[in-house]
Amino acid sequence: MSPEVRKNQSRPDIAPGMTDMRLEALRLAALGLTNRQIAARFRITDKGVSRLHSLSYPGLGVHEKVAAILTFIDRGVFDLDELVDGFDLQKFDWLAPHHHKVLQAMVKDNGGSSDNLSIGRTLRYTTNSVSQRLYEIYKTIDENSRPRTAVLYLAYQRQQGQHAISENGGVVFSPAMSLTRGE
Repeated sequence: MSPEVRKNQSRPDIAPGMTDMRLEALRLAALGLTNRQIAARFRITDKGVSRLHSLSYPGLGVHEKVAAILTFIDRGVFDLDELVDGFDLQKFDWLAPHHHKVLQAMVKDNGGSSDNLSIGRTLRYTTNSVSQRLYEIYKTIDENSRPRTAVLYLAYQRQQGQHAISENGGVVFSPAMSLTRGE
């Protein structure tokens, strides 16, 4: 853990209630580290990491880790290129259209809610169907972290020219990226 994080300075300039430690925990999650791996770095428990994450959400107006990470990317706090460094984004080309729809629902509106139930409601898929598709996605791109997958997919969409960052920081998808059901 860096000396700056050990001090755990308050960062109201980034978001109300944000600290260096909370910010670093989210950045590490965006890089694909598990709560257990983050806990080992910070020398705290897994539950302590979960608490760090959840304490970050209210100041951002979000309810989960993916949404917090995508918000920080949109605000320029996290550098998307740095988070993606070295990953072959072309792996997403191997996915079927229904996989892309699940990923689009995950990152839509800054990942407002990327749990399986919310994605299923958006796409009118069952939660089992969403789980199966996520399993297939993780296997294809060789990642198994939802936050990391969302970050990588956001970078892939940017590379494909299929999204832009709006004036207020939100991710805006092109009209061609419909989330309607259709395999």
